[in-house]
Amino acid sequence: MARLPKTAKIRRIGFSWRERLLVALGMTVLAGLLWGGGGLFLSEVVGDFEKRWQDRLRTQLAPTAEREDFVFLGIDEASMTLSALESEEIDESAVLSAMSRPYPWDRRVWAQTIRRLGDAGARLILIDVFFPGPSGDTLADWELEEALMRYRDRIVLASQWSPVDQLAMQHLAPFKGFLGGGTNEYGFVNYAPDWRDDVFRSAQFGMTANEMSGGERLPGEEVVFSFAAVAGRALGVEPREDRALLRFAAREQDGVYQAAQAYPVRSLYTLFGEREWEANYEEGRFFKDKVVIVGPAAKLFHDELKTPSGTIFGAQMHLQALGCLLEDSFWYESPRWLNWLALLGLAGVAAWLVMRVRSPLVVLVISVGIAVLWVFGCAYAANASGVLFTGFSGLLGLGLVTVGCEGAEFFFEQKARKKLHRQLSRSVSPDVAEAMVRAPEGYLDAARGGRRTVAVLFSDVRNFTARSEQMEPEALVLQLNAYFSSMVGAVFATKGTIDKFIGDAVMASWGGLLDLSEEEMAESSLAAAEGMLQALDGLNRGWQDVGWEKFEVGIGIHIGEAVVGEIGSRERSDFTAIGDAVNVASRIEGMTKQLGVQLLVSGRVAKAAEAGLCLLGAFRVKGREEPLEVYAVMGEDQSSWEEALQALRGGEVGGMSALAQGGVFAGPARFYLKWLEQRGGVVPAGWDGVVTLESK
Repeated sequence: MARLPKTAKIRRIGFSWRERLLVALGMTVLAGLLWGGGGLFLSEVVGDFEKRWQDRLRTQLAPTAEREDFVFLGIDEASMTLSALESEEIDESAVLSAMSRPYPWDRRVWAQTIRRLGDAGARLILIDVFFPGPSGDTLADWELEEALMRYRDRIVLASQWSPVDQLAMQHLAPFKGFLGGGTNEYGFVNYAPDWRDDVFRSAQFGMTANEMSGGERLPGEEVVFSFAAVAGRALGVEPREDRALLRFAAREQDGVYQAAQAYPVRSLYTLFGEREWEANYEEGRFFKDKVVIVGPAAKLFHDELKTPSGTIFGAQMHLQALGCLLEDSFWYESPRWLNWLALLGLAGVAAWLVMRVRSPLVVLVISVGIAVLWVFGCAYAANASGVLFTGFSGLLGLGLVTVGCEGAEFFFEQKARKKLHRQLSRSVSPDVAEAMVRAPEGYLDAARGGRRTVAVLFSDVRNFTARSEQMEPEALVLQLNAYFSSMVGAVFATKGTIDKFIGDAVMASWGGLLDLSEEEMAESSLAAAEGMLQALDGLNRGWQDVGWEKFEVGIGIHIGEAVVGEIGSRERSDFTAIGDAVNVASRIEGMTKQLGVQLLVSGRVAKAAEAGLCLLGAFRVKGREEPLEVYAVMGEDQSSWEEALQALRGGEVGGMSALAQGGVFAGPARFYLKWLEQRGGVVPAGWDGVVTLESK
């Protein structure tokens, strides 16, 4: 009997099962290349995405327990300003009086800190302040040494790695006069971030000089232990010698675990305020058996580290590393074979699914369901095992095979008719946008970068930090917005470019986009400065009517060479200028406060403008050897000033003293008199007329 022919299977629209299998194999290979980094540029993007996903997972899984015996005493803004204390309380305390002076403080502060914590029974005191050598005050150094020796078995000092050159690092120990010869007295405080994105995910507990320089550990090379590792040894736990992924202690906020909330900052000054000592610390009993770290917690120290669980201070990072060490709570990288197994396994599931199920919608729903179960399953396994396995490689295989097979025909058909386009992902000022519209070729040529002569203007609001602490936030925002709008208008009116806003400061430039002569740049920048000052006068009159304090600004202008172009990251970039011209303009702006004037320009601007500006003197600013002449618009007869300045160079101060009594030249005259006072009231012999400024 002849057999009946088999019923032919209905082919999926677009592809047969063989074609789908071929596409599935191709997508699996592609997933492997993307995840494994097989030379494709997208592999870097995939790796960054997986890293961010891994970071996100850290904020969702159970953190290391926050230790109740850890205390962070921070050198914060409150401790540096003592604004919460009455002047009488500060005057009555030698330590608080010392803290009221500019940082770095007298080392008696650290001596008293150690004594107070040691007497209170602190188990371990970690001083995250580097003491490289004598301070110049022998008595203060002796007091610190005495305090360190008294509590030697409970003190860990900070050391640090420092670059010798571009390739090598060296370890710098604290001042040997503060050491007793033990091995557990200090540890390095430098942690290296992930080189890909500058995020701190791990802590190096033991490093050698060659490792810190980017090489491998050499046989017999000395291992230097970190701050946290030495502290752990003092607490009875032997340090690790490897780089370990930290499982950050954190507190839940808005549905995620935030490391910034763990080990909160307690102001260092509260250690010496009698009210705080009694109310907050139970007259010292609070510190009994505690591990206390003292370290920077103010913006000026630039000791903030970006972690997957939020931005934290360096001292908090040390506590995080120490807590993980004591609790033996770390994340471990998932083995490569597990990731490859996940990729091939889920790619196989997707291939079977797309070849067995006819409906693309059903395939999509089932794939999404598998993906959700997979993500939650991996998270549960990571939380239980400590292996930071995201399962991303499996999702990549599942997603690529599913989407590749179901959408291959659509994508291939669209490939010939559509082009990839880039979206503008960075903000530009209106004038730059206009330049792009008018002449995109010129803008793109400039954006690639090049050296150009530009005029740079810096404008900064005086005493803004103190004002921001006193005003209501809503009022401050309204005032700032009105101020910036007027300043921007003055710059745009002269065809300038708003380079950036730096807090309350404005940076503008001329010549970066448009070809201008030095005369045009000088005239335009000066006109903008005058427009800014006039606009500010109007704003100040209006603000006084509503009871707001007026703004006082300083403006500095310089013409010079700069590198101009689009600078930034892939996600965001700005058209900006960098280089010597920018630095000099910033320095000139800073000099306005010292000289008591609102507007200063460099000699190059004055020469180009030919506007009858008044020379205030020659100065050697920090970071620049060549003297810098600065000029100002004074608006009065300049002969008396010129005579007084010439007389000063000959050793006569009478003219300056007379001008200092009042008038437009009072500010510069008082500056020179103060400068003379610092030198005993006598013009230095052989003075060449150049004043060296020590501060920026």
